[in-house]
Amino acid sequence: MEPNRFWETIKFFKYQEFSDPEDPESGLQMNHLLVTYLDELRKISGHPIIVHQNGGFSFKGHEKNSLHYVGQACDFHFRNWILGPREQMKIILGMGRFGGVGFYPEWKPVWGFHLDVRPGFQIWVKRKEK
Repeated sequence: MEPNRFWETIKFFKYQEFSDPEDPESGLQMNHLLVTYLDELRKISGHPIIVHQNGGFSFKGHEKNSLHYVGQACDFHFRNWILGPREQMKIILGMGRFGGVGFYPEWKPVWGFHLDVRPGFQIWVKRKEK
């Protein structure tokens, strides 16, 4: 499917939300399966998903082999959701769609998640090392 045609099928996001600030068109390189799953998560949750800056397609700021560099990962938080992180994690995991699911309780201004479409499955909680 043509990239622009694909984005016409996505209800809750625009490709610009996933773009690196250095390249406003880079969001077009996002993995279509990941974006489709995030759109589904937004529908299921009933709450907006706020993609973090450099949280979609990104050129820098992540681990050496980050899936962000190839558009297969997204960092985000839910806006205005009264459910806690455990309940949010249950919904994410209940979808059974994402290969990587990370929870980051110390992100500011609000904790959030990393989701990706790696092969296999991995889950983690990332805390600052002391």
